[in-house]
Amino acid sequence: MKINILKTITRIFLILVIMNLVSCSVQSKLNRTYTGKNEEFLIENLGKPVTVYRLGKGEKVDVYEKKKRLSKTPINTGRFQYDSFDSPQATKIETFKFLINSSGTIKEVQYECRYER
Repeated sequence: MKINILKTITRIFLILVIMNLVSCSVQSKLNRTYTGKNEEFLIENLGKPVTVYRLGKGEKVDVYEKKKRLSKTPINTGRFQYDSFDSPQATKIETFKFLINSSGTIKEVQYECRYER
């Protein structure tokens, strides 16, 4: 029983490490795609922002959210496992924040990802 728990914890840890590495690559791809482009390019690709925060000196932050419902997934389904165990359903929420200067050029991009159960 302890071996199964240890295997499950190891798998969860590996999944979290992989997700962290993937999120880093998403951040760099967003920076290459959007930094230096104008606000119209952003609206053409992502549509209207969910929230806009006005900063001083004509700068603003446009916030976009993308939600995806993740279904439950079987965990630890070895051949000799009697009881099935599924991960809970969750919602993946990706948040994209674009810092736009007073001339309408994207200066910075931030990416966040969280899960709600």
